[in-house]
Amino acid sequence: PNGTAPYSNLHLDPGDSALLYTDGLFSLKSKSGQRFTPDAVRDAFAKVRGDETDLDTIVNHLRAASEDEQFEDDVTAILLRRK
Repeated sequence: PNGTAPYSNLHLDPGDSALLYTDGLFSLKSKSGQRFTPDAVRDAFAKVRGDETDLDTIVNHLRAASEDEQFEDDVTAILLRRK
């Protein structure tokens, strides 16, 4: 109503990570043909999370779960990690 965009605050403690992404990151389909959901991204992030995790690791995990499909939509993602 006041012309400003909504925003959120996020506090990361040392060792915490956050993944910000667009819907393109879950535009793949599972091996059974079902479209991924944000839950698939959350699960992939949880499985590969750690000090050495990077976006390539997360993307590779998602692609492996889809039999190496190509993304059907553009993908934008930012991985934040507080040391």
